[in-house]
Amino acid sequence: MQPDTHLDRSITRISYHDFINFELIYFFQANLERCIPSVADGLKLSSRKILFTLFKCNKKVTVEQLASDVSKTCSYHHSQQSLAKTIVRMAQDYVGSPNNVNLLDPDGQFGSRISGGKDASNPKYIFTELSVMARVLFPNDDDVHLQYLKEDGKTIEPLW
Repeated sequence: MQPDTHLDRSITRISYHDFINFELIYFFQANLERCIPSVADGLKLSSRKILFTLFKCNKKVTVEQLASDVSKTCSYHHSQQSLAKTIVRMAQDYVGSPNNVNLLDPDGQFGSRISGGKDASNPKYIFTELSVMARVLFPNDDDVHLQYLKEDGKTIEPLW
């Protein structure tokens, strides 16, 4: 947030112009950061948090457990259900799935091409782990050169 670009909270009435230019614009900026993939790595914020969590503990887990781990490890402040849906989409490997390369390996029913992935099983019954291609695209050697974000005194995912 830039200095002198937020509203004075002591006033009781604000104009539409001030609300849009001093408050609403920050909502839209945060929303766009979450919804549009980065040009640098092709990942959205939630996908980056999922990969970072799996890079730290590379093991096969249920989608539900991974969503919980991401929430704890990376300070994810939104719904674990939406995080589980993102994990399922990252692991879908059928033709026409949202991924060009699935960064997670699916183990279970992650959806079918006929239903567009909407027929995936409950997150507590399907497993996933990091795919081999994930570390080909994001090598271990690059980890030392990344700048990591900090929140509440702990290191969370890397800055893209």
